[in-house]
Amino acid sequence: MREPGSVLVLLGRHWRDWRLAMAVFTLILVGFGLLWGSIIKRSLEQLSPFFRLLAGQSGLGLTDLEGMVFDGPGKMVRTLIGGDRVTLDKAMDILSILLVHPLTQVLVALWAAGRGATALAGELERGTLELLLSQPVSRPKVAVSHAVFDLASWCVIAVAFTTAACAGAWWISPLKERPLPPQIQLKLDQAKWWNWSPASLFRQSPAPTDDSQRLKIEPGRFLLAAPSVAALGWSVSGMAFAISAFGRSRMGVLGIVTLIVTLMFLVNLLGQLWEPLIFLRPLCVFYYYLPQEAMLGGSGLVDLAEWVGPQRLAIPGFWILVAIGLAGYLVGGARFSTRDLPAPL
Repeated sequence: MREPGSVLVLLGRHWRDWRLAMAVFTLILVGFGLLWGSIIKRSLEQLSPFFRLLAGQSGLGLTDLEGMVFDGPGKMVRTLIGGDRVTLDKAMDILSILLVHPLTQVLVALWAAGRGATALAGELERGTLELLLSQPVSRPKVAVSHAVFDLASWCVIAVAFTTAACAGAWWISPLKERPLPPQIQLKLDQAKWWNWSPASLFRQSPAPTDDSQRLKIEPGRFLLAAPSVAALGWSVSGMAFAISAFGRSRMGVLGIVTLIVTLMFLVNLLGQLWEPLIFLRPLCVFYYYLPQEAMLGGSGLVDLAEWVGPQRLAIPGFWILVAIGLAGYLVGGARFSTRDLPAPL
């Protein structure tokens, strides 16, 4: 028989307290994952061929056209969708944007911050922590139960999210290029003859593209990114848990964690565009979040080039996120085990 203070009993308590909220949050992520394929289908079937046609008629490569589109203010958009890891002419690259979409990162970070802030400071504020500790249960077991529950929760959420993305990608497969609207095709044909010059006789035609490979969709590859999604949530939850162990107000802790996570997101984003911030990027959890690398067959390594120079170091970003989360739970557990608990607010 399980003892009243066992970790399993505490896990059951957390499940009863959080199952409804976790179900709602998971459904939101799952819905976004399912819809993403339909949202992006038009871009893959019509807009991408349009840009390739423009590039071909101008004698430019698609890479050159992307460089023009994403130059200047467009660099912000390029950074948001994954930077140079993404080629806008490949279906799987476009679909992988879901994993780094700002909405995905914001939802994951907000849930992690709310869960971590409520774990200790929230219970102390409500007065339920004193009631819990009046039972035959030790403080370290309470901390361990929170860490185990969060780890299991993020694994379930990440698998559900990426499975939904798989289903959304499968639903739009196979992709077929749609012809341009007749009025657009007519204008392009007229522009081609109007802008003709003798130099076009010597212009090298663009290499033919293999549509079967370019539009190929492999839905199962989304599951390869599930560990990265779970690791991001785990790392933010760990930080929030550590801060929660030092606080006594749920809203106060939530405000601090939200501020820190927001600053991390902005620094990681703007640091790729503005030189003075670049050395701060390795201090941000989002710097180590590389789900596209896992999904598209990349290495998933970070070299900390901002600190030690390029190609001197190679560390898996996934394990850095795991270590950050684990450190947060260890610090939070140590503080919670030794602190004096004030009276509930």
